[in-house]
Amino acid sequence: MAQSVVLVVFTPLSISWDMVGLYFYFVHALTVKLSVLALCRRIFGVNKTYRIWMDVLAIAQTVLFIIFCVF
Repeated sequence: MAQSVVLVVFTPLSISWDMVGLYFYFVHALTVKLSVLALCRRIFGVNKTYRIWMDVLAIAQTVLFIIFCVF
């Protein structure tokens, strides 16, 4: 039986592209979550309680994005 060997070489360029991909993942996840919150706010925007909780969730998601991407 033939066996195959995979050699993975990590160069500084590949590691930096991995970090770029990770940041784009966080940006994508944040924009999806905020767009769903905006849609819910538009649908259920008549109630003040929903509006406050959606603002709190949007702020929490943005703060988590900043924490994960900067630190």
